Amino acid sequence: MNQDQSSNNKRIAHNTILLYIRMILSMGVSLYTSRIILKALGISDYGVYNVVNSLVTIFNFLMYTLSNSTQRYIQYAIVTQNKNKLKEVFLTSMNLYILLSIIIVILGETIGLWFFKTQIEVPIDRQTAAMWVYQISIITTVYAIIATPYNAIIISYEKMNIFAYISIVEVIFKLITAYILLFYIKTDKLIAYAVLSCIVQIIIRSLYNNYCTKTFKETQFSFLWNKQLSKEMLSYSSWVLIGSLSGSLSNQGVKILLNIFFGPIINAAIAIADQVKIAVTSLRTNFQTALNPQITKSFAANNLEYMSILIIKSMKYSFFMLWILALPICFQADTILQIWLGNTPPHTSFFVILLLMSAFPEALANPLNTATEAIGNIKKIKIITSVITLLTLPISYILLYINDALFNYYTPLYIYTFLTILEIFVYIFYLQKKIHFRIKDIKKMFYQLISVSSISLILCYSLKFIISEETSLTALIYHTLIYIAISIIIIYAVGTDYSEKKLINKYIAKLCKK
Repeated sequence: MNQDQSSNNKRIAHNTILLYIRMILSMGVSLYTSRIILKALGISDYGVYNVVNSLVTIFNFLMYTLSNSTQRYIQYAIVTQNKNKLKEVFLTSMNLYILLSIIIVILGETIGLWFFKTQIEVPIDRQTAAMWVYQISIITTVYAIIATPYNAIIISYEKMNIFAYISIVEVIFKLITAYILLFYIKTDKLIAYAVLSCIVQIIIRSLYNNYCTKTFKETQFSFLWNKQLSKEMLSYSSWVLIGSLSGSLSNQGVKILLNIFFGPIINAAIAIADQVKIAVTSLRTNFQTALNPQITKSFAANNLEYMSILIIKSMKYSFFMLWILALPICFQADTILQIWLGNTPPHTSFFVILLLMSAFPEALANPLNTATEAIGNIKKIKIITSVITLLTLPISYILLYINDALFNYYTPLYIYTFLTILEIFVYIFYLQKKIHFRIKDIKKMFYQLISVSSISLILCYSLKFIISEETSLTALIYHTLIYIAISIIIIYAVGTDYSEKKLINKYIAKLCKK
């Protein structure tokens, strides 16, 4: 391993640790905050808030599109150490985002508003409050869009400590918001929650903006319109757009479909399950956030071998991180929900299991998607993967419309998970042709993933017949530690190769000496 790669690996490890600390704090406070919010709003209003928010979130595909494009061009400029180019990219993207925010307002107040009024299932007495939530959510989204280029430059410079610090501030504000809502708000709590959430987001985004303008000279705003660069970025973004639109429609569209067929109570159940999924996947997300810039930069430097290694390591380690946390939750979902929230909407525990199940193919697909977008020639791959992703909605709608006993509120999640797995193989086939992705390395990785998950499941399922079924907090912690220990042992035994075992042993030996 050369010096640059060693330095990059240390940077990835450092950034991952910082993001991990951020994750632990955010996860703990967020889960507790969710409990307070559910108590303050009630199950029905909690479901209304989440389905309305899901509708507005669909428009975030436009923000995601330009965000990926901005990060790619910024990272290329950083690798080439072209400061003027960097400033041009940032300012051009900033002006594109302002234009984008105007488009989102127009879409939100036309197509979005029509869909909200005609298709979303909201109790009659809560329709006015839901309308307020919808309008406030648009304001929140617009402000987040304008602030996105600042986040892109922080990620591109790999200043993950800033994310860690500001995230701590964010979760504290969210906790304060929850207590204000529960104890001090005497008016409509649903509207108040939307307003308070909007204020928190404005404060947090302002912190990111202020940091960037003081730290990076290229982020000091001025009007700049590089026609050629704008055309180039929009051309690249147009194909990313297809992918992000399909992803947004699938994720949020599933929630809207469930609302149309089953009402806001089911939305409350899936919203709670989504909170668990976000908490569990945070470590994986943070790890990939730290590593993704290196994947793009390695392609920009034409270091394709190192790029391939990073992709496979990202897929493999992300899966294992997720597995260690998800396995005990799947086996103890009912107990966790009872201790965490008390009374929960029907079907919540199984939604938790299904959403965690869907997180595994997502974890594998993310590094592959990052790699394809780094390459740049993405027209064909984005069309294919987008079509696959979008199939979730029509297939789900048809099966739910049939209204057979076999097809219920779980059906869309089964379909989404299956189609995401299909996407993974499409990405692998594409990368094999573009960067000479070695199939034997992929096969080896999949063998390790399947071996770890199969053996762990068998052992943990067998333990259910031995350990007590007590539902206390003490028993929960005890059982969780057992499940985690089994996962870690199996990962070490069959999920790592000789060099990885050697590295782990060396690290453990150092810890023992200390």
